[in-house]
Order: sequence, then C-alpha cells, then structure tokens
Amino acid sequence: MFSGKIELYSYYALVSPQATGYLEDGARLVLSILERHPKWGLTPEIKENPTHYHVVCSRVYECFNDRRRNIKLVIAELMGTVNQQNPDGDCLNVSNIFTLVSNATKHKRTASMNLNSVNITVQMLAHFAFLRCMLLELPAKANYWKTVDKQLQDIHQHFNGQPKQAIPIVMDGLTSP
Repeated sequence: MFSGKIELYSYYALVSPQATGYLEDGARLVLSILERHPKWGLTPEIKENPTHYHVVCSRVYECFNDRRRNIKLVIAELMGTVNQQNPDGDCLNVSNIFTLVSNATKHKRTASMNLNSVNITVQMLAHFAFLRCMLLELPAKANYWKTVDKQLQDIHQHFNGQPKQAIPIVMDGLTSP
C-alpha cells in the first residue's frame, strides 16, 4: 500500500526545504513521513521486525535514488545539456526556472510520479534553481550529488536557522540562466 506513497514522497523530499542533503537525508525524510502515517502500511509491527523494516528501507532508498537520478536527467535534458546521442530528444533549452519546473513535473521521466497536480512553490523553484546552478557549474565528471550535498550543508550552516538571509542566494539562482 505504501509503495505509491514512497514514490510520491521521494520526489517531494528532493525539493523539500527541510532536507539538508540529497544522499541520505531525503530517504530518511521519506521514512519519517511513512512512520508518522502507519495507516499507509508502515506499521509498528513492520518497524519492529528488522527483516521487514530493512525491505521497506531498501525500497525507500532505491526509489529515492531513482527519483534523484531522474530529476537530474530531466533538468539536464530541459536545459539542453543532454541528449547528444538523441537529437530528437527533449532538449528544450529552458532557462526560465518556472518553465523548467513546470516542464519537469510533466516530463516523461517523471510521469510515473503523478505530478500533474503538484503545486509549484517558491521552495520548489529555489531547489530546482539550486540543482540547475550546480549542474551548470560542475565539471561533467564531478560527483554531482556529493557536491550538491556539501554546498547545501554549507548554506544551512552559514544561515543557521535564519532562512531569510539566504534570499539573495535563492534570488540569484532563480534569475541566473
């Protein structure tokens, strides 16, 4: 029953303002959401059984990693930085962040996530802008998610509990190509 919830919340965890990283924190956020809603299927009995709980955790991490990979590919494709092998692909060369996010929620790679009714928020725009900027700035061979996590942790530490001070950084990300 909670398989659909895992898929949906794995996507939301990628753009959550509470996430301080994308390698471990996102999957932990999904697990904490499932734990708060035992009627979705992650009952205390499952959590207390190490074998069953490990299966659920593995599914959450696998799904989160899939979503993370898909989001990166969607951003890259929509920016026109991917699909050299497929000139008929989805390269739209989107530079407007709202258009990028709007198209990303309707993209074929995210179609299985049922994102058509997702409300695009400022936080979501900021996270996509951050991911887009990192994708543009990093060399092709760089460990993208590890670098993103490090930058995100630095931002969280620098503005320790005062998110309004991060507005200039967010605005720069929203307006840069």
